[in-house]
Amino acid sequence: MEMPPSSYKEFHGNPTNLIHLINMSVALLETAASLASIPAFVPYLVKPYTQGAKSIAKELLIPFKEIMCSYTTTWKDQMGSPDFRMVDFINKVETYVEIILQAAREYERTLPDEERIRTASVIRHRGTQSEVSLARKALESVEGKVEISADISLLYGKALKHLQMQSYKFIGDYGKLVIPYTFKKDIRNTNPFSPSLRERTKRIAKEIASMPNALPLNASNSIFVCVDEGRCDIIKSVEDILNCVQAAADAAVLISGPDDTPYANGLFEFDVFFPTSYPYVPPKCAFLTTGAGNVRFNPNLYNDGKICLSILGTWEGRPEEKWSSYCSLMQVLVSIQGLIFVKDPYFNEPGFEKYQGTEKGDDYSRKYNLQIEHATLNYAIRDQLKNPPEYFKKVIQRHFWLKRHAIIKQAKNWMVEMRKDATEAERNPKRRESLTFETLYNPYHQERSIQQLISDLSMMSCPVDQCEFVFSSTGRNK
Repeated sequence: MEMPPSSYKEFHGNPTNLIHLINMSVALLETAASLASIPAFVPYLVKPYTQGAKSIAKELLIPFKEIMCSYTTTWKDQMGSPDFRMVDFINKVETYVEIILQAAREYERTLPDEERIRTASVIRHRGTQSEVSLARKALESVEGKVEISADISLLYGKALKHLQMQSYKFIGDYGKLVIPYTFKKDIRNTNPFSPSLRERTKRIAKEIASMPNALPLNASNSIFVCVDEGRCDIIKSVEDILNCVQAAADAAVLISGPDDTPYANGLFEFDVFFPTSYPYVPPKCAFLTTGAGNVRFNPNLYNDGKICLSILGTWEGRPEEKWSSYCSLMQVLVSIQGLIFVKDPYFNEPGFEKYQGTEKGDDYSRKYNLQIEHATLNYAIRDQLKNPPEYFKKVIQRHFWLKRHAIIKQAKNWMVEMRKDATEAERNPKRRESLTFETLYNPYHQERSIQQLISDLSMMSCPVDQCEFVFSSTGRNK
């Protein structure tokens, strides 16, 4: 029975109910995942207990996972600001369900076809069969070291999990930065080991320590973090973090663009710095993937690196959306991925939301997405592939290798849509003038750069000789 929105809000609004439900669900999933690691118990997860019952692994868990993964989109407009506890819970659901399904698949390979349980539904964001077969071919040379996965998402996790959080020497001799970094003045003016910053240091160290188990990691969207090996207050981030011994203030972040958005498959880089007043003020964040200042990926992302977001204090918002000392860098990163890298970024522009759902608005949004998708292919994919920052080089190589066929398909689809749009614009000059940003782009020049990307991906070498694949702790390591 479907719960009406009003009842859902009432239930969701009671923290006790929600926390109990989450804790109970996590406990059940942890138990099931533990049983899945013991071969003798796997049949109980796959086969229905009694006649008329359903398979836990193949018929109950998959729909449950689908429902949970749709939470942020289904209730986005009704639930208000992001529910970070629920986001963390969804990540755990995805992880445990994949462990159970992998064990179920291995068990069913020993059964005749007629005894296998039909899967209830297709898993969201699963890679295509071509991706899986190609990944297998690429990894055949390391048989005995790599456990070939039937699911591209599992292969992605195994290839990248140990790189999701890493450290790198950002600061060399005499305290000089050896890499480009946005907040270099802040670094020079901050002594992370000052006794007056002891509480700040403890807080940063605590956050960094909790990130490996909280950051999203799957083929459809991921976040990677790299901190300075001596100062974890300096962070570099890529959205689809690194081991920190001492509390540094600088870091890099890499965020992958979510599926079903014009940012899909791209890798977007950010610089992060924790001010001396942290956590009473938000961290400083800068967006780096701007094509040397030539492209603006979103109304909330400026080509000078500025990020407009309530939680960062760079945009007005409701009190519950603003930064408080109870917030964390993790919440900032999830907000960027969930509120900025969206399906229809055109409507993020203040005042443009009134066009949403109208023919005019949909047409504008489609055209805007075409340009954003080209920028993603050109700057967040091609540029990252050709000139990866050293501290994220392995992440970038593995990400694009595993997703290269999905990207080639994405690029070809973009060319079809761009040709269609260019033809319509030539036939109807008024349509060409409908959006001012169209005059900044030459579709035929754009197509040449995308053709080159397709060629680069087609000739890409497997980075497996640089990889040490990390397997789940299920006792099946080769």
